[in-house]
Amino acid sequence: MTIKYYIVKNRNILLNVSYEGKRIQTTLGLLCNKKNWNQNKQRVKSSSTDSMHTNKMLDYIESIVKEIYYESKSKGVSLSSSEFKNEIQSKLNGKEDNKLDFVSFFELFIEKSINTKSKTTISDYKYTLESIKDYFKFKKRVISWDKLNNDFYDGYMDYQYNQKRNSPNTFGKRIKNLKAVMNYALLTGLEINEDFKKFKVIEIESDQIALNEEEVNRIYDLKLENKSLEDSRNLFIIGCRTGLRFSDFTRIKKQNIIDKGIKIKSIKTKDFVITTLHPQTKSILENYDYLLPNISSQQFNKNIKIICEKAEINDLITIDTYLGNQKIQLEKKKYELVVAHTSRRTFATILYLKKVPINFIMKVTGHKKESTFLKYIKLGNKDALEYLNDVFK
Repeated sequence: MTIKYYIVKNRNILLNVSYEGKRIQTTLGLLCNKKNWNQNKQRVKSSSTDSMHTNKMLDYIESIVKEIYYESKSKGVSLSSSEFKNEIQSKLNGKEDNKLDFVSFFELFIEKSINTKSKTTISDYKYTLESIKDYFKFKKRVISWDKLNNDFYDGYMDYQYNQKRNSPNTFGKRIKNLKAVMNYALLTGLEINEDFKKFKVIEIESDQIALNEEEVNRIYDLKLENKSLEDSRNLFIIGCRTGLRFSDFTRIKKQNIIDKGIKIKSIKTKDFVITTLHPQTKSILENYDYLLPNISSQQFNKNIKIICEKAEINDLITIDTYLGNQKIQLEKKKYELVVAHTSRRTFATILYLKKVPINFIMKVTGHKKESTFLKYIKLGNKDALEYLNDVFK
């Protein structure tokens, strides 16, 4: 099955689905000028107004086409083109959805997202819904579609900052999730207040750290008697040497080894990633006979702090953080800041310091924009000085 979009007369976006020798074509009620359309990416150019909204709708439409097709295949049913088209239009029209109140609709949105989104994203959706319900309870008001307006945005921001003492990034994540639900509501034909399109998703770059080569080797050589700590250490090293996400490097098996590298399908992006097979990674995998231990991310993050403390990774780090919307500075020992994602930043930073071309590193990390990738590079003062001195040798 292939799914493509085309721009036809009157700027309409046309859905074209080819499957089993059959074809479906239908317009979607979405518009785009040809000059704003990226045919290769099959999406609206990011520079175009309202591109994010339209592209999210196209992502959603593609997901329901696949859902209909594979569900029918699993039942051994071959849909005719007219049956397939009717199924698509039925789901897009969402007649059963547009009668629901906000909470019921949000719950349905979560339920429909379970098969297409990660567990983390589903949890974020649930936290967002509970947070909005708590806000309306705090204000002693009943949630309704019409109350999700600009006044709600200002009041919810104040509640998040001054009552819950959450950071701007947490508030931004809640708004991002809410906008996803509201966009979906529009797609299903609900008549809702469109103030939400102006809701700003706040995102402030948080202080993150990366380890250097010497620190990674120190962790690798550390003698540990506790099995749980040893397993966590070994997984962390694999993360530092592959640049993969925790959800991916913990799943590496023998069949993922290709030549002198590792090829694995990312859970988050659904794309295949190829990365290096570092000698330390190879040694660890062989010791486990390519059957890595199963550790929850919560336990892993707890263990890795203990491990880094034992490895004496205790430089003092000054970090910027937020108490509500108030920016404050804290001084922490470096090991206190290490989490699973630190391994991914460490991989990128070490290779950057070794002067590996950025586009090579981005092939592994999956970043599309250099500006986004560079936020991953975390240089300590000593690292930065050594890097600059190397330049002038």
